Amino acid sequence: MSEKRTEPISERPHDFEIHCRSEKSLLRMLRRFVAHVAEEVGFGAEDTYKIEMAVDEACTNVACHAYSHPSSPTLEERRLGLKLGIQAEGLIIQVEDRGRGMNVESLPGPGSLSEYQSPDRPDYGGLGILIMKEFMDEVTFMKQPESGTIVTLRKYLRTPPLDAGGILQPQPLKAGSKHIE
Repeated sequence: MSEKRTEPISERPHDFEIHCRSEKSLLRMLRRFVAHVAEEVGFGAEDTYKIEMAVDEACTNVACHAYSHPSSPTLEERRLGLKLGIQAEGLIIQVEDRGRGMNVESLPGPGSLSEYQSPDRPDYGGLGILIMKEFMDEVTFMKQPESGTIVTLRKYLRTPPLDAGGILQPQPLKAGSKHIE
């Protein structure tokens, strides 16, 4: 088994890096790009969907909340950064903004789906952070002083398709699949 890379994505070369305006109209393209990368890396349909949803929630939070403060930059300066690192054991994704920053611990929100569904709950916000935490293997939030937030999402492959040298290895056929010669 290969050694896990422990350095943050920001301290090593990125496999993909996208910077765009923080607009809801661009989220569909970002979601589709991330889903395509996840499929190519070797994630199955369910995990690809979970990765896509978690990234969509992180990007939606940037578009809806990062620049909502009155002292936020102009529309043209409201940026979103998306970084994807392909590793032998899976994907590491970062969503970054240059907004006011957020303290996740101070945000109201459910701790579980059952808590979210409770009829006694006074507020139904905060589902996006719960989705990220439920769908990804690791989620971290780093507030940068006066320069935004970085959300890091990690999803590990259940059976890595890459060998230690990063070479794609053939995968065995799944039960019920057909082999075409």
